[in-house]
Amino acid sequence: MSGGFLGFMVSAIFNGLGGWPKIIQSLAISILSAGGAFVVTFLVSLIKAPAILHKQQQAKISEMIEENARMAAVLAEQHEKLITPKRSASEERKYVEAKAALDEIGSGATIVLRHLEKHGTLMFGTAQPPLPHGMSARDTMVILDACMGRDLVTRLATSRASGGAEPIFESVYQLSPGMKTALIELLYSNPQ
Repeated sequence: MSGGFLGFMVSAIFNGLGGWPKIIQSLAISILSAGGAFVVTFLVSLIKAPAILHKQQQAKISEMIEENARMAAVLAEQHEKLITPKRSASEERKYVEAKAALDEIGSGATIVLRHLEKHGTLMFGTAQPPLPHGMSARDTMVILDACMGRDLVTRLATSRASGGAEPIFESVYQLSPGMKTALIELLYSNPQ
């Protein structure tokens, strides 16, 4: 409307006002020009606005994805700090030794040592202790002796009178007290 009004003012300066019909004509032209400009602006905005809004939304989505990635990295770092056990130098050395021994002895060691940890002790002698599922007493003892050779297990050999000429020999196995913490962490850190 300001364009039409300015046109009317310039025309009035050079041609005079020219009466009411000329004023009404100028006002009508101003209103029609303003309406036409509004319609053209609306149509142009109707065409351009979706593209502009889409671009703004994509920029916001990209920003949110980057922020989520940063937060995920921070959370992963915090999670790692929480689940990574804090070990002293001595505990770390025992952990490394126990892991190397378990890797060397094989998967049977994990089965037997979990069984031993569950029962506390296994006594072999006159009576047979509970054995891991699917394993014989001999296989269990071979693995326990191998673990004993790597300081994962201790064995106490005892003998007692049997009432006959020969004493009864018994072997009692248990997890080595110094290696127990490292062993339990290793035995149960991998669910398989």
